[in-house]
Amino acid sequence: MTVTVSASSNLNQPKVLSKAFQEYTTSHELAFLMGSGEDSAIQVKLDESKGRGSKMYFSLMEAQDTSTVVEGSTNLAGNETSMVLRDFEVTLDYRRKAVQMEQRRLVDLRTPVEIFNAIRPAILDVMARKTRDAILATAKVTATPHRTRVLAGATDANYNATFATMLANVDASADKLSVDMISLALDKARNVSGASNGSTSREIRPINFRMDNGAMIRQYVLLVDAVGAKQLQADADFIALRDDNRKNKISMPYFNGHDYLGEVNGCMVYRVNALQNLVESGAGASSIDVSHALLIGAQAFAYAIGHSGEFVVGDGATDTDYGRDFKIAYNTIVGEGMIVFSDGTNNIEQGVVHLYHSGSY
Repeated sequence: MTVTVSASSNLNQPKVLSKAFQEYTTSHELAFLMGSGEDSAIQVKLDESKGRGSKMYFSLMEAQDTSTVVEGSTNLAGNETSMVLRDFEVTLDYRRKAVQMEQRRLVDLRTPVEIFNAIRPAILDVMARKTRDAILATAKVTATPHRTRVLAGATDANYNATFATMLANVDASADKLSVDMISLALDKARNVSGASNGSTSREIRPINFRMDNGAMIRQYVLLVDAVGAKQLQADADFIALRDDNRKNKISMPYFNGHDYLGEVNGCMVYRVNALQNLVESGAGASSIDVSHALLIGAQAFAYAIGHSGEFVVGDGATDTDYGRDFKIAYNTIVGEGMIVFSDGTNNIEQGVVHLYHSGSY
């Protein structure tokens, strides 16, 4: 017999949709960075009143110079700091996925809801991975970022305003990912590098402050690809850090099989294999591949949701070939972007330092 599942079934009950939304937004490697606040690395906004083509705006917090704080009897009047309110714009668009199953035999064995429950995880899994990939894709640049936001290899001397020239300076062996390189990138984020040509307002805010044995740590995150993880594993300073942590009975999870490699100078390092999509193929010295790691702080990326999702089931002779096939789709309206601001001359990443290193094992 033919069993029809109509769009008026229980598939779009609020409880079902809420669980589906939670699954696809939290079931990928970047989910732990997502949050609604301005201190989140991936700031999320939800406004169900928005549709395709609508704009959503993210207000940017600017780091202020502590030297402008007035103390004692000094007059505050006349010592105000000029502050520009900046917004980052994200445009919403459809993101949809559909699958089709031939259900001639299935309908004799399963109810329509059971068929839906069998298909649903696969749909939500691919939507989760697409969310991750779409966010990371916004960090793939084609022009040299501002000098406060990029490190090519082991030294800032590799910087060049011409993007291709800068990448061509990355060497196969001298510019492998290392603890020293991470420290230099952190200097960029914290705006303490003399070569960064920065200003205090370009400091990247950390995603968290925490206390560790009485010491305050400003926490950032570094995302690396599989090549970067392998290089860091072989770095002498990282090995020494691993051994020291083992002596103090502190776990270095990567060596236990996790994608979390460990913490370097307050920077939590994670392997994200999807970063292979950002590799600059043949762009380095002697035509080597150049890997692209991302050191991120607060408000690095924006993720906007206009429609959190709904299931649509194919119905009728046209859609399902008179009941032979079972079709189901999941529709959302979303948008994402790497957050940048303008200082009047340059577009500058709000929360990202691009770290390019050798793509050779």
